[in-house]
Amino acid sequence: MQKLLLAFVSLVVLVGCNSTGTTKMVSSFDDCVAQTGEVMESYPRQCRDNDGKTWVEEISEPVSLNGNGIAYHPDKPDLTGYVAMPEGDGPFPALILIHEWWGLNDNIRAFADQFAEQGYIALAVDLYDGEVTDTRDRAMELVTAVRGDTEPAFENLRHAVSYLQSRDDVIADSLASVGWCFGGGWAYQMAKNDLGVEASIMYYGQFEPEADFMHMRSSILGH
Repeated sequence: MQKLLLAFVSLVVLVGCNSTGTTKMVSSFDDCVAQTGEVMESYPRQCRDNDGKTWVEEISEPVSLNGNGIAYHPDKPDLTGYVAMPEGDGPFPALILIHEWWGLNDNIRAFADQFAEQGYIALAVDLYDGEVTDTRDRAMELVTAVRGDTEPAFENLRHAVSYLQSRDDVIADSLASVGWCFGGGWAYQMAKNDLGVEASIMYYGQFEPEADFMHMRSSILGH
């Protein structure tokens, strides 16, 4: 009897020492953030839980935007970018904003508005022909398609430069590009291939330290 009781006590102690408690099931973006403490700064924000599932933050109110849609690509009249204007008559320096792998969403449009408040004409381009996604799988498909045939993207960006340079309210030799992630890589490409910008700002984009920079005429700032 004593041996049996000792065995039972040992079993209880063993189970207690190995118990980690109950884990709350993740069923929302907020649950995921509580579990991982990590957020992907996209729009809308996303979180990947410990099982690899991505949760998207629900947006209760739309972002308030001050700019306008603009057709800047002469060969694609239905392709719409987004331009935000500073106050005043100008002329102004101008920025080309290049979106993340999600596409031209309201997060990037809001950045354009913020740059306009700082005195820049900000043109957010669209390299996805109007498509926007909030899923990683589709984003990867869109990125892969662009990388598999880069010339349309280069042509898109050349037209963005030409559009800004043609405006009377733009200082034609004061253009820069800003890109995030996928777009950061393209901001780098604008500098590397001398597409008409004086500076390129990369936010966590791909950089090629062994590349040929013979044609580069702009400065690069990486974050």
